[in-house]
Amino acid sequence: MPNVTKITAKKKSEFVELLRGGNTIGYSCEVLQVDRSTVFKARQRDPAFDEDVKATRITRVEMVEDSLFGNALSGNVTAQVFYLINRTRHLSKTDPEKWMDTKHIDASVGFDDVNPDEVATRLRTMLEAAKKKKAEDEATAKPARKRRKPVKKKPAAKRPAVKKPVAKKPPVKKKPVRKTPAKKT
Repeated sequence: MPNVTKITAKKKSEFVELLRGGNTIGYSCEVLQVDRSTVFKARQRDPAFDEDVKATRITRVEMVEDSLFGNALSGNVTAQVFYLINRTRHLSKTDPEKWMDTKHIDASVGFDDVNPDEVATRLRTMLEAAKKKKAEDEATAKPARKRRKPVKKKPAAKRPAVKKPVAKKPPVKKKPVRKTPAKKT
């Protein structure tokens, strides 16, 4: 792909049209023979172009949302659940209108009567003990052996090809050809 460093206004509008048609940014760049980084830089330099690209992508998402909603209304249960879970994210978890894909995990730990300072002190002590143990292990550890370079295996010496003796066929005995006497007419 040519390394195009500038993108013209015409290519910008063609790029947005390709996106509107459902193409990805990568494919649109490929069609226009423009590097992705060029488009990225053009979007940074040209706020209007950037807004066109963003608006196009938002429109595409909205089109899919509309299709999903239509599928949900036509009785597609998977679409209904997906829509409800994702479209009620803005509601708090305690709101009865909130639909959630719930997984209940009981991770209760009895820290109600523990002093936070005491927990911090215990954690520091445990961390210091772990560091000390690591230092002792490193001091008593045997030095790591150096890795050997892989040895290239030499190809096996080729043996000279052994000729197999060819079985000689016994000579074929020719049958004598009989001459038939000529008929006298």
